[in-house]
Amino acid sequence: METRSAESLKYGAVLTILSMANSRNIVVLGYLLLIVAAIHSVYKVVTGGLVLNAVFDFLLIGFSGLLTVYVGSWVTSSEIDAAFYPRVIRWSLGGVGVMLVFLFIRALHPGISNPFSHSTRAIALAIASVAGLGIGIHDARALTREHELQREHDRFRAVFDRSFDAMVIADDSGRYIDINESASKLFGHSADELRGRTIDEFAPQGYDFEEEWQDFQTSTNERGTFPLVRSDGTTRHVEYAASRDISAGQHLSILRDITTRVEYQRKLEESNERLEQFAYAASHDLQEPLRMITSYLQLLEERYGDDLDTDGEEFIEFAVDGAERMREMIDGLLTYSRVETQGDPFEPVELAQIVADVRTDLQLRIEDTDAKITIGELPQVYGDDGQLRHVFQNLLSNAIEYSGEGPPRVHITAERDGREWRISIRDEGIGIDPDDTGRIFEVFQRLHSSEEYEGTGIGLALCKRIVERHGGEIRVDSEPGVGSTFSITLPAVPDS
Repeated sequence: METRSAESLKYGAVLTILSMANSRNIVVLGYLLLIVAAIHSVYKVVTGGLVLNAVFDFLLIGFSGLLTVYVGSWVTSSEIDAAFYPRVIRWSLGGVGVMLVFLFIRALHPGISNPFSHSTRAIALAIASVAGLGIGIHDARALTREHELQREHDRFRAVFDRSFDAMVIADDSGRYIDINESASKLFGHSADELRGRTIDEFAPQGYDFEEEWQDFQTSTNERGTFPLVRSDGTTRHVEYAASRDISAGQHLSILRDITTRVEYQRKLEESNERLEQFAYAASHDLQEPLRMITSYLQLLEERYGDDLDTDGEEFIEFAVDGAERMREMIDGLLTYSRVETQGDPFEPVELAQIVADVRTDLQLRIEDTDAKITIGELPQVYGDDGQLRHVFQNLLSNAIEYSGEGPPRVHITAERDGREWRISIRDEGIGIDPDDTGRIFEVFQRLHSSEEYEGTGIGLALCKRIVERHGGEIRVDSEPGVGSTFSITLPAVPDS
């Protein structure tokens, strides 16, 4: 890599030196014209010519020289390729040569008795050099553009031919006119066999490609997926990205076989569905024996409570409390398993209303703890009202719960981030050790015992799953003893 870089630098340096040398040649040509103009004017005065005529001659010839000097300085910063600088010089000299031929032929013409003066000839030659210079610049610009187009085409062909992704170029009717090797492998046909054919010839029976092709030509929809039947009869799932009119009437499509990914996603969805069914069944089936345990413990306490000593009453209390916490964990697990399957369709949701409702639900705790909650302007987002209510209920409840010894102080703000809204819930509580900020979003992970703080260890895991269902993310930034800031991203309401 370093060797290539060094070679590139050397090559660039050589081009720079050559371009400077060639541009200097143009400048030298301009200075020669200025010298000719000066010599001619001095000669005219010395031989008895009028000074005013000599000055006008100098201005006419010298202007050509100044213009040539300017062009020689300008050309290095122009878009003209340095390789064509000599061509500009040749055109300029060619203009002088053509004028010399013209003057020579005119001098030999027997029918012309009044020859041009030296001044006229000098001015004609200067004008001819400028005319040649202008033609040379125009010619060099055209050739530079032609070479740029050729280099772009060569780069495109290199990418097109060597790409691991399948690439095809179709005309306005959708017929393939160019196919790379990867596309041949994807279709299972040679490039010659694919030319002149359309994509609908490789679609499964009953699949309508015509409507999709028309949609591609008339809209901005340039990405999608479709099924492709290969030459061996197998069907592959293909993802495409298309670009219209890479040149007149030619459309490029990049195809990628995503069959493995689609199959993996299908299996993953089936696995998740089975896990959700298992979690639901397990949670549901555990409810009944748990209710029975709680009922018999309470019955035991009612009938024989007077006969129990202090230890016996405490044991029953522990058992009932454990059964109650087990019920809460089962309910949480049941809710966790239903996030994907039992969620409502997304719709515009007013976060301000959700937070107001959550504050109402937590009003007693807010008053008991003397909590102060400040709320900035909250946006409208696109999501599931019920699930988002659960997220804010959990985060606000935690902010109050883990406030430490002082009254809870909670601040809720929102800011736009592209197509998402970032909502932050900041508290001034006990904080979280940075080493623990990752695992608090895992199921049944708790940083404190149930004696210190109540909870099941499912709340934040449930929040994470709900936020991920909305295509967002949840994170926490925290410092022990200072507080925590939980941030969630939620989709903005899409444009209608």
